[in-house]
Amino acid sequence: MKLNFLVLLFGCSVLLTSCKKENQVNENGEDFLEITANGKTYKNTLVNGFGFSNISGCNSKPHALSSISQIDVAALFFGVLLKHYENNVDFQISNKGTYGVKEDNTFVGPSNSCNLDIEVSLDDKTKPNQSTILQASSNSHTVTDIKKISETSTNVSYKVIGIFSSSFKNSANDLIVITGKYQTTIQVLK
Repeated sequence: MKLNFLVLLFGCSVLLTSCKKENQVNENGEDFLEITANGKTYKNTLVNGFGFSNISGCNSKPHALSSISQIDVAALFFGVLLKHYENNVDFQISNKGTYGVKEDNTFVGPSNSCNLDIEVSLDDKTKPNQSTILQASSNSHTVTDIKKISETSTNVSYKVIGIFSSSFKNSANDLIVITGKYQTTIQVLK
């Protein structure tokens, strides 16, 4: 009887330690972007690795804009960037929570987005005029986890996990809702 209890206890402990919350950082896991649009789910584990540094934000602190990833399929192109403080002295106090969703204006001009806001863009490839407009309401972005994963003499790397929802109108005035989640690695300067 005592042996059965120990075996049961061991089995439960293995089961509990093997379970992991979906919204926690997996330091060894690969970065990804997963979205659902028009009932179809798309996932990309290819990280683009581009970004912009020393750009303006909603305050006087220097910001960076890092690409989370892009989804490019026959029906649509969706890109998402994460704006964050460029220097660790500013970023290290960042917390999980609710942040903004802004339209990606990277190549048009400066954005007023803030630390941990995302900037999104959508092309609707099912229409001759592929442009869309981000709707002001019905957008949400929650950072569910932030964890420092490495440090060198010049920078600090963090994993950031988040979920989001964004609504766009295409050239035919149809509403397109994109929901998604991501895990991305960003670097900030020491």
